[in-house]
Amino acid sequence: MGNPGVQFAVENEADVVSYFDHYIPPELTEIVLDQTNLYAQQIAKMPRPITKHACREEWKPVIVNKMKKFLGLIFVTGIVSKQKL
Repeated sequence: MGNPGVQFAVENEADVVSYFDHYIPPELTEIVLDQTNLYAQQIAKMPRPITKHACREEWKPVIVNKMKKFLGLIFVTGIVSKQKL
């Protein structure tokens, strides 16, 4: 019946970022990144933390590399079944 699933060529199969960028375009990552940093700035202007567990340290803007790692972890946890995290 052929080859099921999405098929596309990647120059270096070990290059995981190519797979990530194929499914999640850099423009989308930038939008998520910008909105995350904007939300953090808005929260930082509030007189007190929203919850008792809110971070009280100074916010450091998220960078693209870290956002991709975070999103990648979310995707992997949705695909790989584990008893405990």
